[in-house]
Amino acid sequence: MAMKKPASVSVTLTGVFFKNAKTGSYSSFIAEIPEIVAQGKSEEEAEDNLFEAFQIILDVKREKVFGNKEHAKGVTTRDIKLQVA
Repeated sequence: MAMKKPASVSVTLTGVFFKNAKTGSYSSFIAEIPEIVAQGKSEEEAEDNLFEAFQIILDVKREKVFGNKEHAKGVTTRDIKLQVA
């Protein structure tokens, strides 16, 4: 018997932050997806910008896969809710 899938999944990602000694600004990236990077004047701003960069990357990847084209016959899509902690 197949396991029932949950309605949503909570995923915890690791934000990595480091301070630039010369400028005092912060750079950050997501350890599990290192191509997602951001910076800010404070660690909090860098974290906010990291969330924004994460959303932009998802949007760009979605557009790359689907563009404005119709799906091929037999292909369906649906939203899968991931709750990032």
